[in-house]
Amino acid sequence: MVKWTLVTGATGFVGGEWTLRALLRGEYVAALVRPGREQAVGVHLRELADVHGTQVPSLDKLVVVPWTPGSEFSTLQLLRQSGVDHISCVIHAAADMTYSLSKLPNSLDNNLGMALGLYRAIAEHAPEAKKFIAVSTAYPCGLNPAADIPETLHLTPKLVNGYQTSKWATEMALTELARAGGPALTILRPSIVVGEGERGFYTGKCFGFYMFLRGFALAKKAGAKKMRVAINPAAEINLLPIDQLLLLIDRIREKGAPGFVHATLDNGVRVGDMMEVIGKIYGFPIEEGKPRSIPEHLFDRQVAANMAFANTTFKFNNHSAKALVPERDWVDMNPQSFERVVRQSKALYFQKARFEKSDLAMLPQLLPNPVRKVLRKISRLK
Repeated sequence: MVKWTLVTGATGFVGGEWTLRALLRGEYVAALVRPGREQAVGVHLRELADVHGTQVPSLDKLVVVPWTPGSEFSTLQLLRQSGVDHISCVIHAAADMTYSLSKLPNSLDNNLGMALGLYRAIAEHAPEAKKFIAVSTAYPCGLNPAADIPETLHLTPKLVNGYQTSKWATEMALTELARAGGPALTILRPSIVVGEGERGFYTGKCFGFYMFLRGFALAKKAGAKKMRVAINPAAEINLLPIDQLLLLIDRIREKGAPGFVHATLDNGVRVGDMMEVIGKIYGFPIEEGKPRSIPEHLFDRQVAANMAFANTTFKFNNHSAKALVPERDWVDMNPQSFERVVRQSKALYFQKARFEKSDLAMLPQLLPNPVRKVLRKISRLK
């Protein structure tokens, strides 16, 4: 009997990287995607293989089926008709990563709705599935973290953006739903996921930590000779290489780990050390301070949504990950690995970075108030 792993987010970062490796190992994978995105999975996998310098995996053991929240039962029927008759595990990695609180209802529809609908459908119509891994984030703990953030539900967190809030709500609801029965639920909480530890390759979107790197790239293109950044150099950012996260996912598939698992390392990278490396590679010194120049203000606006997290040191209890992964494979990111990640980002963002309309729309807001008033008067002239 063929055992399939059901995965969501196969056109994204975590889901795509896991799917590539699974197919190269010869595993059977069923991917759920948004309607109209069926062909995008194969395209994405070929792009990933090219980036990593690996062979393009055979797609003979891949089944791709369209899925929208609310259509889970018909989606499972379609999977059965496609030959996926035994789902052993679900990896739910798809996510709406919108930060804006004004779009929170949409984030809840996507993140909460997708997770609950999929778990309920698996519990009712695919009883052979024994494990359900929901990829969340380490930050539903909020911006008021304890000294040793526990692997449990966070009841009174300080939530500041739509992504964080929708993930927190999803964790609460999934935990309650799983109590009624269904596959063993693991809520996996990765910290800031970056490129590979050995080569630094990153194939995700410009999100989280990479928003900072793109911001520095655009500041350089805007003529910055040095950068003042309103950031705490003593803070630590918990960066997790993608290969370590994928290893942990596979260990959970093999051994099981119901409950909460922090995919986090013992120690983060000091922000001051990060700025020194980034400045060396991007070609300008970076120091702590309030932004003054237009490139500095442009950078500040680019990363505003993440600045509070960058200035906060989070210390996570990660006993579950350490129990699953050999100690030699669960090590803090070292300076060499971090430098490789940044160098790869320079090739990805600095050499290809372009100012988007949203970037240019910020520029008038960065002008001194008297100049902005004059421009507003001119714009009202007929």
